[in-house]
Amino acid sequence: MTVSNGPVVTPDGARIYTADTAGGLIRVHTWDEGRIGPPRPFAAFESGWGKPDGLTVDASGHLWVCHYGGSRITRYDPNGRIERVLPVPTALVTKCAFGGSDLTTLFITTALRGRDATIDPMAGHLFAVETDVAGRPGEIFEN
Repeated sequence: MTVSNGPVVTPDGARIYTADTAGGLIRVHTWDEGRIGPPRPFAAFESGWGKPDGLTVDASGHLWVCHYGGSRITRYDPNGRIERVLPVPTALVTKCAFGGSDLTTLFITTALRGRDATIDPMAGHLFAVETDVAGRPGEIFEN
């Protein structure tokens, strides 16, 4: 793995997802007694999708993956099937996280680096999208 993003832990604490950005692959690892297991492929990015970047997991255990260079976020079910695609009006989607009083607002960061504002005027902006699912509150990871 050249560039790793994530990691994010499932609500039950049994798995960790990581993004191999350079390789275009999401991996899943078991998590048991403070030890991370070997990586297994979870989802591969197809040509034209950009690269997997920031990750988050919602309260039902679905994985949300930002597409750097792909103008979207994909929500995967726990079996690796695409459940929905959320278009984002700029190419470089970097990170997403749930917030708001009921954790149903998805906050999305994007990058401006190397973008021409006349071609991509939304580059570098922060977006807030209301969803029909709840995220999880932030946690401090200790091991």
